[in-house]
Amino acid sequence: MTARAKKSAALSIPLLLLLCAAWVAVGPPKSSPAAAPEDDRIDAAEAAKVFEPPPSAMPEAARPTGGPYLDAETIRSKALTEAEGRGAADPRTESVRFMTYGEATEWYGTSRSTQFDLYREVYVVYVPGRITVGHHTLRTLDNSYYVYDASTGRLIQFGATDLADPLSTGQPFPR
Repeated sequence: MTARAKKSAALSIPLLLLLCAAWVAVGPPKSSPAAAPEDDRIDAAEAAKVFEPPPSAMPEAARPTGGPYLDAETIRSKALTEAEGRGAADPRTESVRFMTYGEATEWYGTSRSTQFDLYREVYVVYVPGRITVGHHTLRTLDNSYYVYDASTGRLIQFGATDLADPLSTGQPFPR
């Protein structure tokens, strides 16, 4: 190390200590926020009065309608069109059943959507005919079923299985 470097290193340490001491004595820079005066603060009870929760992001579940309902033949043809569009081989309608959404989820072992009340009226169409399903892993199954809203005809759920129609066997799909 040169003499000049030694001299500058010896001076930089005391200078650094002097700057730290000055900062501690004076306080943080004026640009940092200071604590609010006591009179600007509100208590929790007052804060609760002015707080309004945001509206729910979840839409209200579709409630039972009590009718009018689409006829079963319209729903049957929609299900056959849907099955053909999904690539079912020789689809044919085995059954079109009217029930509540809750009953459909129990019998067919499907998950429940929060968009539909369990008492909403639906049609379930069971369609035999080999169908290939899946995105990453493809599986070919023997049957498919479609759950339609009875009032609007909107497709709510779709599923595929190798099991027979649970309503014809009297046994719900196992979960």
